[in-house]
Order: sequence, then C-alpha cells, then structure tokens
Amino acid sequence: ADGGMIAVGPYLGQLVGLTSLDLSTNMIFDDGATALAKALKSCAKLTSLVLDNNKIGTYGATALAEQFKSKNSSVTCLSVRKNQLSDAAVSAIVDALAVRKKIVTLILAYNAVGQQSCSSLANLLVRCSTLEHLDCHWGHMRQDGAAEFAQALTSAPKLKHLDVGWNGFGDALPCSEIANALKLPTCKLEYIDLSHNRMNEQSAFLVAGPLEFNKSLVKLIMDGNPVGQSGCRRIMASCLGFKNSLESQEKDERTVELSLKDCSFGMVNASAFDPSEPAGEYMFDMSDPYSRLVVRDLLKIEAMGKGQFQRHTVTLDWEPYNLKKMTSFDHEAEVPDSGEMAFRFVSLRKPPWAGGDTELHETVFASLVQHFSDNSKVPMGEHRMGKIPYLQVLITADTIFSYQQAGALLDELLTSEERVSFLVEIYHKFNEADGNKRLAKEMLTPSEHKRLMALLGPTAFAFTPNNPTGHHRLDLSTKEERDVGIKILDARNGNEEYLEAFHAKVATHHGGPRDHVELCWLNAALNGVHVKYERHLSLPRSGILELDFI
Repeated sequence: ADGGMIAVGPYLGQLVGLTSLDLSTNMIFDDGATALAKALKSCAKLTSLVLDNNKIGTYGATALAEQFKSKNSSVTCLSVRKNQLSDAAVSAIVDALAVRKKIVTLILAYNAVGQQSCSSLANLLVRCSTLEHLDCHWGHMRQDGAAEFAQALTSAPKLKHLDVGWNGFGDALPCSEIANALKLPTCKLEYIDLSHNRMNEQSAFLVAGPLEFNKSLVKLIMDGNPVGQSGCRRIMASCLGFKNSLESQEKDERTVELSLKDCSFGMVNASAFDPSEPAGEYMFDMSDPYSRLVVRDLLKIEAMGKGQFQRHTVTLDWEPYNLKKMTSFDHEAEVPDSGEMAFRFVSLRKPPWAGGDTELHETVFASLVQHFSDNSKVPMGEHRMGKIPYLQVLITADTIFSYQQAGALLDELLTSEERVSFLVEIYHKFNEADGNKRLAKEMLTPSEHKRLMALLGPTAFAFTPNNPTGHHRLDLSTKEERDVGIKILDARNGNEEYLEAFHAKVATHHGGPRDHVELCWLNAALNGVHVKYERHLSLPRSGILELDFI
C-alpha cells in the first residue's frame, strides 16, 4: 500500500546497485508512486521496473515520468500493466521514455491507451531505435490515433514483438498502415497480436497481401475477428508460405504460425472478393487500400494464367486506361491510387480434362494431413480449428484432389460424421470422372453412403463434371448445387479454345464469317430471367438457375 511504499522509499534509495525491481500487486496509488519516483533517483543502475496490477494514477505516473527522463535513469524494461492509467498518464510516461531513447521493452496493456497516447507512442517509435517489445493490449487505440501509431511502425528498426489486441486496428486506415509496415524490407516484426480488433474480410486481405513480401514474421494472432471464410482463406494462404512465380506457385521455406480462434470461418459473405472465382464486372474507388489490393490480386491471377482483364473495358474516371500487366512477383504491381476504376475480368480456369490442375498442391495436402491426423486432446484454454472447418477454409472453387490424396485424407478421419462431411465438401473436386463415386463406394459404409446421398441431394450426387451435358435446375443458395454450377461454367470456359477454332473455320466457308451462336450454354435463366453466357460471367450465391448444357 502507499504507506508501505512511503516507508520503504528511503531504504530503497540506498540500493544504488539495484538493477531489477518488481512491485506488482502492491496496491500502490498516487502517493506511493510519487515516493517510488523519489527513491529511484538514487538507483542509477536500475534497468527493469515492473509495476503491474497497481493503481498509480495520473499524479503518480507524472512523478515517475519525470524520473524516467532524468539523466540518471537507465530503465530499459518497463511494465505498468493493469494500472487503470488514463490516456494522459500513459502519454506522460511514453513521452518521458522518448527523451532518454533507451527503452527496449514497454508493456502498457489494460490501460486507457487512447488518442494522446497513440501520438506519444508514434513519437517514441520514430525517436527511439532501441524498442523491441511493445504491448498495448486492451486499450483504446482506434481511428486517427491508431493510424498515426501504425504509420510510425515503419520507423521502428528493431521492433520484433507487437501486441495491440483488443483495440481498433480493423478500421481501414490503421489496418492499411500496418500492412504498409509489414511489406517493407526493413520490417523486423516477428510476432503480432491483432486479436479482437473488429477486422473483417477486407482487413484480412489488407494484412494478407504484404505477408507475401514479408520475411520476418513468425507468428500472427487474429483471434476474435469476424474475417469470414474468404478472409481466413486469404490470410492462411499467405501464412502457409506460398511464393508465386510467373510459371508456378511454390512453397517458401518460411511458414507463419497463425491463430484464427473464433474468426467466423464458417461465414460466407456473398459480397466478399474470392480469388478462386475472379470473373465479374468491377468498379472500384482506387483511393481505398482494399480496392487497390483486389486489383493487384487480379493482376497476379492474370500473370499466373488463371484469369484475364478485358483491357478494352478498363476505364479510370470513365476514360480508357492502360493497366499494365504484372511482370514480377518480387514487387507489388503498379495501380492507380485515386479515381474510379471499372473493368471486366474473365476466368481462365479449366477443368482437369481441358488442361487445368490435376491434384491438390503438395503443401496444402501436407497441411491437411497434419491437421486431420492430430487427434490429441486440446489443452484447457487452447483452441484448435475443427477438421472440416479447416478443410472448408483451405479449399476453394478451383481446388482439385487426386483419388489418392482424397483417400489418404479420408483414412485419417475417425468419426462417421467427419468422413461423410469430408466427401460432401470435395465431391465435385476430383481429377477423375468417377473418382468421387468410386471413393464413396470403396471407403464408406452403406449407412455413410446413404447419408452422403441425402446431404448432397439427387442433383449434386448424380452430376458428373466430365460429362455435364443435360438439363440442369440448380438452387444456387445451396453449396452443393452451386458447386455443380461452377463446374458447368468451368466446362464452358474449357471449351472456349475449341469454339474459337470452330468459328474461325466456319468463317472460311462460303459466305464468310457468321454471327457467333452459343453452342454449349443454352436456354439459361436465373429466376426466370435470361442469362447470356459471357466470359466474365460470375455465378451469384442465390436464385434458381436453369439451363441446357451441351
């Protein structure tokens, strides 16, 4: 208590060789903190001070701050966690530490780190090159203050550990500033906690993009953010260490440990951008960081040969715009940072029989095997994503399994519910015409097979991707039947080269070129409204689609 601190202060001041002092949970209030500050004037060798779980108050914090900026202060490690410090009190302490420029570890968690404190912390990051560990967990950092702080991260040459969980860095501006810091070659951050920051799909994309360029990060905590399935998928792909080249997608040696506890990974946002379904008609405000990131992602998809801008449709502020192709994955693609950009993008994804992917990437497969085979008990207080949710996050519309890969994964699943759910998720993602039906027949029990048929429904169960000819009526609000629609659309895209060659040949016949007549996608209607096949066609996530396919 304060009385004890006041009494022991004079004796503490006699310990001139003291280097480390921990006074946590001692009920130190303003008066006690003031007495401590006075005693520390004689402790010139003190480098570590821990005052957690006290209530030192604004007056006490101000007294300590005066000591921290004095010439005889050698403090390099300071923790004032859970002291109910006001924004002004935190700011006073941080400003004092910025004067001495010696701090290495600073823990301010569970205090009112707000606008004023953010400005002080930004100044500290710029002025103090020694800071390695910063913890502002559970504060009031948001909007302009958070953005100012995040912008200063680019000036922290030695910062390795950053905890800003339970703040407001999910807002567009501070999130984009964190992204800017992550992609710099000088970034040294190894650990970042962004848990419970109100981050959505767009925030996840903003963070995930720079991770493809970052070389330092080892662990990223995203718990408690409603990033949805697309956000989880995008950030997991970056953390798995994929390194893109213009010829292929390879695995980087570094893998970032990622935590996505309670991140709404089962939630699918119909309006969220999905890189595995890039086709569509777009209009973006290029002053928005997320819009620029999506355009860069589309340029990357184009460079990998899986999509293409219809460049005659690209406009900026309603004027034709020359959007340059991506030439290297070592640097971000150049895109405008202002104006309204509009364009159409076509998918060049092909089914396996037309030259598309024939199996799951070995890194994704290895990650699934590792997760599926882990049947150990989860320690109390920890979290592990379920096997099927993990699968749902990793696989996309363009995922393809070989029969051997699917069989190996099915072998790792112990419960009947997981085995059936696994096949429901990948039923139309095989590289062989009958791989799905053969695997179900050979590896499921009769009761499991019956359950599989019921969950898929007659339309999805009977559909064969390698022979999609027929009349189809699909409820696009159900995942199983929408998957059928995607495979039909892929089949039509896979026929494009053949159809172009056919029309070119017909043009040489007597009478010259004819009007192109659609030969595959016929009589299509969505909720009774005609749907013309166009190369940038994208399937919605609701409605009844009827069509004849040949």
